[in-house]
Amino acid sequence: TGSGFAVDGSTLVTNRHVVAGADRLEVNTWDGRTLEVRAAEVGVLGDVAYVRVEGELPVVGDLSGRAQAGSDVAAVGYPLGGPFVIERGVVIDRVQGDEFGVPGEILRINAPLEPGNSGGPLLDGEGRVAGVVYAIELATGFGLAFPISTMDALLATAGTTGVPPCGDQ
Repeated sequence: TGSGFAVDGSTLVTNRHVVAGADRLEVNTWDGRTLEVRAAEVGVLGDVAYVRVEGELPVVGDLSGRAQAGSDVAAVGYPLGGPFVIERGVVIDRVQGDEFGVPGEILRINAPLEPGNSGGPLLDGEGRVAGVVYAIELATGFGLAFPISTMDALLATAGTTGVPPCGDQ
């Protein structure tokens, strides 16, 4: 179980660890619909994935958000598979992803995260998507998110997972 956001009417961005290894995938929308998954593609170099669905997704909007150290942000998602939650915080810093095994930069944030926030958007102070939430740093408890520039680079390496559509066994 994880969160995600639509980048177009049939494509959702989430994390690789949300979809990889699944025998079956389905997407539940905020308005109560369940959509069949056509295909899932995961980034080879990082914890990001595309999920393509049958049906129409509500598009998140502006992917031009920016977040620097000290910027107000909000992590949006469905922690623990529960109801929709917006957790506000601040970007602690931008660090090189090498120490996390990821090429590109990583945002460390102090917004409280739980399992299930994975794959959800990180919004900037203007409500634009500035990144993708993907983990909690165990040593500090800070949330970790890919900025949009890192997300784009990681998704450029995406390939199919072989995950069958919802309902196929």
